[in-house]
Amino acid sequence: MEAIDKVRAKRKVVRSASTKFVNKVKSFLEDFDSQNETNQEQLFEYLLNLDAKQIELQTLNKEVEDLLSDEELFKAEIEEIPEVDNVKKPETETRVKDIVMSSVLNPQYSPENYATLLQTSEVQLINGCNKVIARLLFDSGSQKSFIRNYLKNALNLKPVRQETLLIYAFSSRKPLEKTFEVVNLTLTSRFPPFQSLNIEALVTDEITGAEIYSDSTPKLLRNLIPSGCQMADSFQKGSIKILLGANFLVNSITGEPTKINKNLFRLPTFFGETLIGQLADPQKVKHASVSYISCMEVQNDWKRLWEVETFLLGDESMRGYGSGNSLNDFGKEIKKKNGHYEVPLQWKTNSIKEHLSTNFEVTEKRFILGKRFNKDELLFERYNSDMKEQLKQGVIEKYKEIKHLQNLKIPQYYYFPTNLIKRNDLQLNVFSDASPKSFGAVAYLSFKISDNNFNTRFVISKSRVAPIKKITLSKLELMGAVVAARLVKYLKRIFKYINRIILWSDSMIVLYWIKGSASKFKPFVSNRISEIQEVTDPVSWSHCSGKQNPADLLTRGITSSDLINSEKLWHGPEWLKDSENLWPNLEGFELIDSETVELKSSLIVNLTITREKIIDPDKYSSLLKLLRVTAYIFRFVNALRRKDFKKGPLASEEIFNAEIFWVKVTQNDFYSSEITCLKK
Repeated sequence: MEAIDKVRAKRKVVRSASTKFVNKVKSFLEDFDSQNETNQEQLFEYLLNLDAKQIELQTLNKEVEDLLSDEELFKAEIEEIPEVDNVKKPETETRVKDIVMSSVLNPQYSPENYATLLQTSEVQLINGCNKVIARLLFDSGSQKSFIRNYLKNALNLKPVRQETLLIYAFSSRKPLEKTFEVVNLTLTSRFPPFQSLNIEALVTDEITGAEIYSDSTPKLLRNLIPSGCQMADSFQKGSIKILLGANFLVNSITGEPTKINKNLFRLPTFFGETLIGQLADPQKVKHASVSYISCMEVQNDWKRLWEVETFLLGDESMRGYGSGNSLNDFGKEIKKKNGHYEVPLQWKTNSIKEHLSTNFEVTEKRFILGKRFNKDELLFERYNSDMKEQLKQGVIEKYKEIKHLQNLKIPQYYYFPTNLIKRNDLQLNVFSDASPKSFGAVAYLSFKISDNNFNTRFVISKSRVAPIKKITLSKLELMGAVVAARLVKYLKRIFKYINRIILWSDSMIVLYWIKGSASKFKPFVSNRISEIQEVTDPVSWSHCSGKQNPADLLTRGITSSDLINSEKLWHGPEWLKDSENLWPNLEGFELIDSETVELKSSLIVNLTITREKIIDPDKYSSLLKLLRVTAYIFRFVNALRRKDFKKGPLASEEIFNAEIFWVKVTQNDFYSSEITCLKK
């Protein structure tokens, strides 16, 4: 047998196997389920086999062609190539590849050999004699545009102002306040007619550390990009230097997107053609996501006005808010001079002031109004009469208290002698109180100066406005106790030598709650009692009368003149200076009203399960009739289940099964508890 005959025989076998395999694949495609992962894996295997068989057939055809020397025989050989080689198999292979592509792009099944192209461009940055080419990322998800700091220095760009943003990192609820320099720059295309775009960008040290493209990306795009098309990016491996946000992105787009294939698009811009979408990459690709979310909420975030009030009161989310930059500036600006340290005051930056509301215009109009009054006496009389009328009606009132506050002095430091610390005489007394309008607490440090005398000093106080939603006075008193507990927690971190802590309240109900078990009260009370008991010892809480409670002045208000001269507020009640045996003593509690003390109520529920019978035996006059009806129902059910198709009169076995059924029903009705025990 000649060599050509051997090759033809081998090719015939391969063609036959290939035809059978193609038919098998076509049959598989008719029932293909794209959501089934097993089907998807089988499809990938079929695609590999199709490629292998195609390569094998092409090799054998090439061997036959090489062995044929006669031109006529060569033409005849080409004409004899079966349909499976030039029609059926390519069609099937194309269909398989289309399904594989759609499966790849399905989020439920995404192999790693597909890369997502982000919309990028290489642009020229020119500033005087300085010229730099940098990669730019188009990001419609960013409100601002950004440029890296090293580019700003390379181009010698001068900041035009500063801008403060609240940065919310991915998967984070707490914002980071950060101030950026703003620069003006011009982005220019690398191709004629060298179109340009003027933008403002915020300067940042880093946009993303990820490299956008792999080494193989330019090769993969070679056959997809039309000849003569000026691509904005070279798609070489590298990082992002500029981020073009939504504020300037729209101005850079010059036309409609063009579809290259099912998942890849070409979009014209000032800087050339850009690509966006998915690209098949046989190499393993690192996927990079670039996101920079920024929101300017300095002016509109009114909630901060009352959230800041939670300082010292347990709200950890606000602790350190806006202080990150201040601490950094403090560390940079502190200097040692002539044996001592100096640091400037931490004033807010000008960029912050730009976004704060101002009453300058309103105040200016008021001063101008004064000049008009001097010129127009009639206008002044009308204005003055309106003011008097509002005073009379109580719409406005004269505020005379401010002038007295200049005489108010509060010590900024506390010095404790060494002998006092050694004697462990330092005590902390905290009083809490509430009124329908507010609640709060005040703290005093006291130490022994003689056998029966103590010296007391005001340390700190904190009051809060009562909630808009009306709640009982007892609950407000409890909220005041929470403030007292949080003040204790705060002061314990500052004063390390406190020997004893005593807390006071004039509410018997609150003391009953604190000294009880938190679990037996309703949720509002229970949650706050748990916090109080976590920070303080319930035994350390005592009762004092409302008249002697200095926290009462916080919650009900006091004039500035009385505040300055108030001995009770600055030094506590008189008995606090005496020995403890002269202090108020709490004999016990006589609270028995469960509604007053917010006790949990227990509700007993009886559950009865009633099973409705399909057949009511009371409707039948005899047992035999009941059994026959039951048997016919069983026969009908079995027929529906395709277990049995009996016809004709009932058999004795069917009557017996019906009787067993009613015996079981009767037993369950009268001996259900016994049956349950036996089953266990």
